[in-house]
Amino acid sequence: MSKDIEKSSMARLLGGLTGDTPGAVEVAKEPEQRPEQSESSIPQTRKRYEKTVKPEERVSTILDSMLLEKVKTISRTEGITIRSIIEYAISQVVDTYELKYGRIKIKKSKKGNVDDIFRK
Repeated sequence: MSKDIEKSSMARLLGGLTGDTPGAVEVAKEPEQRPEQSESSIPQTRKRYEKTVKPEERVSTILDSMLLEKVKTISRTEGITIRSIIEYAISQVVDTYELKYGRIKIKKSKKGNVDDIFRK
């Protein structure tokens, strides 16, 4: 199957999904491949950023619908992400807790061996 046929099929599919006239949707060209960057060609600011990036974890939770709608409205109005709002709120809770009870010490998790745990 040639790329022209694939682009035409994709345009028809997207046109059907969006309600546009089939064939009226332009399919973006594939991005050009960038040459590999050597360590010396990476800007200093990017190198510093990569060294200071904090580890992240994904979290899922259930929230009151009205509260979430308000957060979404703030996000749209202020042009900030929901993630940044939630991260800010959680950091405020942690800061308040630490002021009241002292610094939270995070215990390193122990690395166990499955054979030691489940085999005799």
